[in-house]
Amino acid sequence: MAEKEGFEPSKPFWGLHDFQSCALDQARRLLHLIYMSIAQSQIIVLALYFFVNQRVIIRAYKYTTGDHYMSIRKLVSVIFTAVLLAAALCGCAGGSEAVETVAPPDYEEVTGLIKAYEDAYRDFAQNGEGQVALVTATGVTPLGAECSSRYTCTSDGVWESCSLTVQRDLEQHDEYFNIGEGIMMFVRSYIDADGYIIINKYYCPNGAVWYINPETHTMDPVEDVEALDCFVTFDQVRRVYGETVDTTQTQLPA
Repeated sequence: MAEKEGFEPSKPFWGLHDFQSCALDQARRLLHLIYMSIAQSQIIVLALYFFVNQRVIIRAYKYTTGDHYMSIRKLVSVIFTAVLLAAALCGCAGGSEAVETVAPPDYEEVTGLIKAYEDAYRDFAQNGEGQVALVTATGVTPLGAECSSRYTCTSDGVWESCSLTVQRDLEQHDEYFNIGEGIMMFVRSYIDADGYIIINKYYCPNGAVWYINPETHTMDPVEDVEALDCFVTFDQVRRVYGETVDTTQTQLPA
């Protein structure tokens, strides 16, 4: 169904710029990490210095103000040291979170990549030659919904896809396409209660899941992937539905 509606994939995916590992982007993240590390180290060093030298301060107060003031000074010293160390630890946690934040993929690059794949896949399906395996089976989704599968792949592994018809509240069609280099496209389509065809497309690089939002032209992260009830890499799809495929048995029709 998704192919009939135009699920989109436009430039050969193996020739595209890898925007997520761009050298400039990596350099920016490295500089940010170094800056955060230096700032946190200064706080930690100051806290340790104050802690080590507090005995000197306490002894000085012992001879000038008495034990009562010494105990107060000691209490203040310990509290101040604890505050500094807590600030350093919070800074470390905040710095790590900032560094681990992943910038969203570029919408235009992703849709261009998918368009290229779609066009090439359609050309191959219409005009290609070679050994292609087609295997149908029944199974379940990651959350246990019953489904029937249609797994296809070529002997050279260039073209590989799997279509699931899933019985949920509404019958849904989940289609997985192995774009290559750890990238998978996932398309979910169904007919809603009003009779409209709904098609949602997801971009899955290396296990992450991004919703391709056609209204805002943005890549929206899927926060609750488990609730989506989908595979997140094509290796998972292959292990469930493609391990027994024999690509020498079926010829692709001309």
